[in-house]
Amino acid sequence: MCKLNFCSKILFLFFLIPRIGFSQFYEKEQQQTFSYGNSNPIQIEVETNNERFIFKAINSSYYPYTVNVEYNQMINLLPYITKETYVVYPGVSRLRDFTKKDPNQSHYYSYKYSVKIGDPSKNPEENFPYLLPLSINKKIEIEKKQLDNSLIFITNNLKVQKGDSVFCIRKGQVTALGNSRQRENVVMSNSSVEIRHIDGTVAVYQGIDLNSIQVRLGQMVFPEQFFGVADDRNFISVSLYSIKGDGYLRQIQIKYIVEDSLKILRDLEGEYVEKSELIVEKEMTRREKRLNSNGKLYN
Repeated sequence: MCKLNFCSKILFLFFLIPRIGFSQFYEKEQQQTFSYGNSNPIQIEVETNNERFIFKAINSSYYPYTVNVEYNQMINLLPYITKETYVVYPGVSRLRDFTKKDPNQSHYYSYKYSVKIGDPSKNPEENFPYLLPLSINKKIEIEKKQLDNSLIFITNNLKVQKGDSVFCIRKGQVTALGNSRQRENVVMSNSSVEIRHIDGTVAVYQGIDLNSIQVRLGQMVFPEQFFGVADDRNFISVSLYSIKGDGYLRQIQIKYIVEDSLKILRDLEGEYVEKSELIVEKEMTRREKRLNSNGKLYN
């Protein structure tokens, strides 16, 4: 018997942060939902191998999940456990093996489980050096909106022209595409590309022409990898979120690397996009570095 307690939505909030200077600047306040889609991404199966009973979790999503299992009745089975918590990543994870205490007696088990998105052991690297998503040597222009004579609304949008190239800012796995029918675990409904990083953070790209996207769901992508071109909205934005251990999402300011220093977007006006091979290879494995040096990493 299996009973699933599965949350259908998670809300997360962003805080309004005033900054005072010659004018008053405001970050955009947003409230979004993290959609799970219509299906349950975690299924538990029990495999029987002689006198051994192997509990496995099958994760069909592109995100890790925390799975709480309660073993209600375990008759003639060892070890004796009432509940355990596991973190399962995409694919098949082996949870627990049970064996018969007395091979000549019958056995029985029942269990139920609940799931929550995210790996609570992950801590986001708040000062990770990200690359800008635009072409090398492109001048950085940030979209602003004049609210009145003293208030300027600074967006998270980089001004571009239709057809400008868009690139990955950090190594990670593609978890959502705007041109895909599969839209489970989506942070933003109008996102172009979403990428989960090794520290559990998620980057959400907007403004890419969906017909030009050059990556696929589940693919591992790397800094400076070409994603596609800008659409006719004439802006590209990238937002960053962390999945907290309680299942909620929190927005994080992206720190871009420019002239060997970290800067947030609003401080980059008038700067130029640079290339950094050290950042490109920062999270690569030895094999990935070798493929990159041979020009075969994206093949």
